[in-house]
Amino acid sequence: VSSPAPAGTRYGIGCWLDRRGPNGEVLQISSPGAFGYTPWIDLERGVVGVVMVDYVNSLIQNDVWALQASSRAELPFLGAACYGVGTALCGTRMRLLTNEIPAVGSPSFAFTGEGAPPGADGMLLVSAGSSVLGWPLLGVRIHVAPPVPVLLAVRADAAGRLVLPAPIPAGTRGAEVFTQVLWAATPTCGATGATGASSGLAVTVQ
Repeated sequence: VSSPAPAGTRYGIGCWLDRRGPNGEVLQISSPGAFGYTPWIDLERGVVGVVMVDYVNSLIQNDVWALQASSRAELPFLGAACYGVGTALCGTRMRLLTNEIPAVGSPSFAFTGEGAPPGADGMLLVSAGSSVLGWPLLGVRIHVAPPVPVLLAVRADAAGRLVLPAPIPAGTRGAEVFTQVLWAATPTCGATGATGASSGLAVTVQ
């Protein structure tokens, strides 16, 4: 147990500070009881969760941790929101997320992607507007609004992942951009000439 509890919470002793950042900032708090409920707050993603069990919580603690880890892998950080549907390629859903909260002045912010064909070439689209319904191009739905002022060539690694550093300058709090990544199929996935796309990603500098 780590105390004192974060400001605004109703819990004192019994409020667990589950995860901290590199500078000591609290990233997740929880308050597991002996029976019934294990609630938690993910401050990086701005979401809350609760597991309810009709027995002893300690018997499912590993399952709770696994559920929390799965949620962190699937949900975007605070300040980033997915929209649109994307277009699958080679039977795989492609995703575009971020590696952290898009905080003003952050030198370590990056766009991250997964699900692309290994070694595939792609293009990151960046625009000042979004298109939730999307418009057709190259067999996919484009979820950023034209005109698209920034086009960045990217390449997936051997695991089909992408990490594109994008440091955020000072004085940009509140700025918003809309992004999407398009991938070209590779011969190894059996869909040569096809194109896939992630859903759109709206990023607002915090």
